[in-house]
Amino acid sequence: MAQFFKAQKRNNKTTRLPVLDIAVDTVDHHGKGICLTHKPIIVVANAVPGELYKIQITEQKQRVWFAKIVKVLKANEHRSAPFCQHYNECGGCSQQDFSASYQYQVKQDALEVFLRKNLDDSVFPPSVSFNDVLPYDDTVRTSIATDPKASKTPAIAYRRKARLSIDSRQASKVKIGYRAKQSNKIIDINVCPILDTPIQEPLFALTQVLKTLPIVKMLGHMTVLSDKQRQQVCLHLTKAPDYSALTQLKEATREIDLELTLELPESYEKSSPKSLVSLSNLVDAKANLAKCQKLNASFSICDDGETNIMLSPNHFIQVNAKVNIDMLKTAKQWLSLTKNDTLVDLFAGLGNFSLHFANDVKQCIAAEGVAEMVELGKQNAALNGLINVLFKHVDLSDVDAFKELNIPENSTFIIDPARQGALELMQVFSKLKPKRILYVSCNPISFARDINCLDEKYQIKQIKALDMFPFTEHIEMMALLERV
Repeated sequence: MAQFFKAQKRNNKTTRLPVLDIAVDTVDHHGKGICLTHKPIIVVANAVPGELYKIQITEQKQRVWFAKIVKVLKANEHRSAPFCQHYNECGGCSQQDFSASYQYQVKQDALEVFLRKNLDDSVFPPSVSFNDVLPYDDTVRTSIATDPKASKTPAIAYRRKARLSIDSRQASKVKIGYRAKQSNKIIDINVCPILDTPIQEPLFALTQVLKTLPIVKMLGHMTVLSDKQRQQVCLHLTKAPDYSALTQLKEATREIDLELTLELPESYEKSSPKSLVSLSNLVDAKANLAKCQKLNASFSICDDGETNIMLSPNHFIQVNAKVNIDMLKTAKQWLSLTKNDTLVDLFAGLGNFSLHFANDVKQCIAAEGVAEMVELGKQNAALNGLINVLFKHVDLSDVDAFKELNIPENSTFIIDPARQGALELMQVFSKLKPKRILYVSCNPISFARDINCLDEKYQIKQIKALDMFPFTEHIEMMALLERV
């Protein structure tokens, strides 16, 4: 007898997730508030202890619920009004509701709790702790120039490099800005207080002009670079512009006080790879790329007043100059390098550590996995007159590749890997037996994993939190490990 499939009736009723009044007990290393008294625990974004919230549960799992704040029922004394008009929709900052000093302390405490839980006391002794409180001036809530010699600095206006996206699908509603919170939607912004102060006015004058020009349809995004003396914006083109479009752009931006560079697509005169050029030079060359000088590194930074580092818009740098300077000073103090030392800088990049410490050591070996950055690192060494820095292109995940570096035993190592950490390097350390390892990390999870995989016995002697991105949940760190 034939049987026919009969579809079951769908239940169109949607389950309403609970709305609760709660307080959180702690903050985790991701910057999320955790309510431990509820079973299961509840994770609440942007929540801190000492406040009472009305929350909406957004997701329920067996062992953990996730929620968002609907209303703050009781605020603590550190809560303050956001200083940016785009805060509620822009995804750039996530924690402008509190003072920078309070956020730093909360993030530092959460980081220490995580590391204590995941590292043995023999590795992270109780006698070693985070005891540094960043001297933020929380009274400064607008982007104004401040005295560089002041004992305290504002947390705002810290970012010297940023990427702005462009949505030009509707000619009458061009949007230039950052992504929205938890979305790919672009929020059109006309102010950004976290950007370096000198770049703010010319940048937003530029974005307003771009919205009126046909060339905006050819732009994918823009990169902003700012230093004490120079401000630069690189426009990344997805289509090849003609001479008239370039001329129009130059004329329209003539009065805007910043340097304009272009990253041309491969389709531009069949250039491969993409070419970086000055807008002014390309127009002067009548848009003929063959007659226009291509740029390798078109910008420079000088954090210590002595060491110049050249870079292009596509190269990685520490975006927070103030924290980078503090990190370099701390590293110099901890390491106490001498002319008898060999310094090995892994994930060296453009030479942030290598170039700054080269004059303190006998030899510096700078290993980097990106060939382009190695070549620019060599140029930076020559620019600063440093003859004892050896930049090498090395696959840092290949243990055997380190043999060609001829690293002496008892060398001092600095490693500054990406978020995934440097697990493979732990095998290298077990063979080379470094005297000291300065580990700079943007991910405490991979840091703890790596340290636990060290074969040799190393112990944390110094540790410090780095607030590279104030007003966000992110926290970075540096730790000095010595062989015991």
